[in-house]
Amino acid sequence: MEKINSHGYINLRFEKKPSQEILAYLKENGWTFTRQNGGAWYPWTKEARESNAAFVKGFEERFSAELEAEIDDTGLTPELKTYHTLKKEDIENLQVISDEEFSDVVDSIILNDYKNIPNVIRLPNIKGELAEKLGLEKDSAFVLKKEATHIRPDRKGNYNQALDIEEYREIPKIIREADFAIVDKRTKNFQLVFDDRNEVSKINKIVFNKDELGNYLVTIGKVDRRDGLSEKEHIVVGVGVAPTISALRFPEELPATRLRPSSTTIDSNISQSEEKSTELTPEDIELCKKVIPPAQ
Repeated sequence: MEKINSHGYINLRFEKKPSQEILAYLKENGWTFTRQNGGAWYPWTKEARESNAAFVKGFEERFSAELEAEIDDTGLTPELKTYHTLKKEDIENLQVISDEEFSDVVDSIILNDYKNIPNVIRLPNIKGELAEKLGLEKDSAFVLKKEATHIRPDRKGNYNQALDIEEYREIPKIIREADFAIVDKRTKNFQLVFDDRNEVSKINKIVFNKDELGNYLVTIGKVDRRDGLSEKEHIVVGVGVAPTISALRFPEELPATRLRPSSTTIDSNISQSEEKSTELTPEDIELCKKVIPPAQ
């Protein structure tokens, strides 16, 4: 997606036809299409023009997954929605990357120096008990060299999704120590989340997309807590007691559920009376099976 300044307002131009959900959202909020500027969407109503900048910011956060899948600005990565297929011979003897080695990879990405980055990076496994709760047949996750541009801070900054450099370095630890995950019913993937170091209103996410072999390919980003999470679209699945979606969206109302910046470890001070148990109902289990199908 490209943002175009026209007559003092931000217009939006897409590289391919947006999803029906995006089209409906734009129309509902007073936007319409014009063939000017190479074909673009612009704020048509008075309300849309008055809230132009704020709407665009919220739009980018709400539809971040679709916008990232739409285009890669380096030409290295195909559309995210097609999902890469990991070849068995490329991963069967691959060792889990150490925290120090991953930190070196982050440094190389920041410097745009990709020659020493492995073609496939194996991240730490998800805890076995959490993987079982999620119904995963495999608990391994990978980052491809071709996907490295997705976590480059200057690229993520274009979507207001850049993590702090030290937050990037903590990704292996976050995955290794996670006690809960969020299942996204709309995008049919699951996510691990942890607090933004600098802004209470933001939350960082590590997104796991299943490839055709049943392994998981990781992307990362940052979203607004209130707009990026919802009880309607997300389910918390955890080991023991975990924050509810409401607690993650409004941490100032339930400070005991605030996630630690450097870890997804659950705060032991959360009382059972304050948060619901993460034991899944039969309905939740059936929903998870639909959202995260078993590996073939």
